[in-house]
Amino acid sequence: MKYIDLSHCIENNMISFCEEEIPHIYGLSSIKKDGYDVKKLIITTHTSTHVDAPKHIFEHGKSIDQISLDTFSGKALTIDCTKVDSCIDLDILNSYSLDNIDFILFYTGYDKVWNSIEFLKNYKYPSSKLCEYLCKSHIKGIGVDTISIDDENNHHLPNHHILLEKEKLVIENLNNLHYILNKKVDLFIFPLKISSGDGSPVRAIAKIL
Repeated sequence: MKYIDLSHCIENNMISFCEEEIPHIYGLSSIKKDGYDVKKLIITTHTSTHVDAPKHIFEHGKSIDQISLDTFSGKALTIDCTKVDSCIDLDILNSYSLDNIDFILFYTGYDKVWNSIEFLKNYKYPSSKLCEYLCKSHIKGIGVDTISIDDENNHHLPNHHILLEKEKLVIENLNNLHYILNKKVDLFIFPLKISSGDGSPVRAIAKIL
């Protein structure tokens, strides 16, 4: 049995969508001074590797603490999208079977430029047609190793609307997906239990079967 960490660390002053979302980590006490170490974290619900809940887009959508724990684990399939130009279209699924699959993860290789300005630009994303198709399936959610499942230039966030309206989870900023290409894995993406949370950072972990 082997576990693969699919998460990025939460670090001080990490790259973020905007200045207001930059995480800050402060030392409140130290072992040398106080005999114990405590840090204060100022983060958002979408810091680092995280999952989006329907409440992220829909005012009356389910919040992260209202979603069943069963939803945050299951069998995952990782699809190689490194040769796709920009938009990941529906035909990417032609070579794969979704039988007994709970999560579709799209590997683009963008985790290699994590925490840089480059990470925020020119990333690959699934097409709306692909998202609509997956919404009609039994899957619990989709994940990407990029900052967003939506085109950086489309501020209407159509893919978020499509998926979260059907209560499909959205996982963003995944890491190390190349380790689980062509492997059967169990995925675990348990969030913090944030009251009325629109999302949460997660420690995403794959167990190779």
